[in-house]
Amino acid sequence: NILPELLNNKFLILLFWCTMPLMGKGQSLYDIRLEKVTANPSSTVCYHVQLRSAAAQTYHLGGQNYRLFYHADDLHFEEASSSSLLSSDDYSPLVVHQHISQTEIVQMDHFAAGTTIGFLNFSIDLENVEQGGATLHAIGNWLTTAQICFELINNSTTDAALVWARPDLSAGIATAFVEVAQWLGPCQMIPAVAHEYGDAELTNQLQLTPQQAKKVQIYPNPVGEDLFIQTNITGRGTLQLWNSQGKLMYKDEQLISEKIVSIDTRHLAAGVYYFQLNTDTENFVQLITKAN
Repeated sequence: NILPELLNNKFLILLFWCTMPLMGKGQSLYDIRLEKVTANPSSTVCYHVQLRSAAAQTYHLGGQNYRLFYHADDLHFEEASSSSLLSSDDYSPLVVHQHISQTEIVQMDHFAAGTTIGFLNFSIDLENVEQGGATLHAIGNWLTTAQICFELINNSTTDAALVWARPDLSAGIATAFVEVAQWLGPCQMIPAVAHEYGDAELTNQLQLTPQQAKKVQIYPNPVGEDLFIQTNITGRGTLQLWNSQGKLMYKDEQLISEKIVSIDTRHLAAGVYYFQLNTDTENFVQLITKAN
């Protein structure tokens, strides 16, 4: 397992010693995403880490602890080019707590089995704990908190997958996930709750390869009612359907040998979903669009 070095993070220490929760106060919701930005030289690609309030509630941003996975066959993390973009009067520089440049995974949703991935854990601490720092306005614009950069390797394009560590998606190989604190007042902080995760460039990774398409057909796409899966594979398989927030919406294990399996999607909201078929020897992943 990848075990982030939690106790080396000053953000968590401050949160532990300074937390004074207010009775009856609800936790704030936030969205997080990665936005690709132009980098120089062309062999480098950078992403802005961005946060915004996901509710009709303004709140003050405390410390943040970020964990993400990236496709290590395409990217090499450049720590020297990565930095905090928050005010240095209120926040610490970006600190990398753990970086695993290459590890092969057996199974992780959004990455095929056997993929070589990297793991990155970095944080930005709120140092002005008396007066607070930046504000996430109610249903407002995105706030850029940091920039992380990667060197493109093996003649890869700038379309590489980066995935936020989060429950229901990477719990099998990580013990902690993205953490963002809400500043309430002098030495008063509580955790905010993630509402939506925006991964980077996943759509280019979530398609069947030409070789896989000869074994599995998934149709129609977009889907309105029943999604059909036709295979020429022998044996049993596990079928799963995830929404864009990493929530498991469907799971079934059955004999899939040369038959057509259907999944009723009429109860699902319109949007993007990720279909996954796991067998003893292969992992098939396909981006699915649910129509109204």
